[in-house]
Amino acid sequence: MLLVYPGAVKWAFSLFFPMWFIAHCISRLSQLPMIRVWTVKWHYYFIMIANIVGLFLGIFMLIRPVAALISLSYLIGIDLILLGIDSIILAFSRMGSDW
Repeated sequence: MLLVYPGAVKWAFSLFFPMWFIAHCISRLSQLPMIRVWTVKWHYYFIMIANIVGLFLGIFMLIRPVAALISLSYLIGIDLILLGIDSIILAFSRMGSDW
């Protein structure tokens, strides 16, 4: 398919990336009750707001695939920065420790 239509990869990314975005945000939102118990309150709200915004962005990218194709690198960058901040905060929380 890539030999017949080389632009298929761009369109596949513009469709599969929003689905991954939505699935990741739903997964993180389903973990919120556990995060609320083990972390501080502001981290709980940070995760909740970031994932709700991510859910709306994923739905927007499914509705407007051309806009997703144009802004894909920026959205990946912003999502990875937020995920990195979240991971660093979660690493220094008491989640997973025995105390």
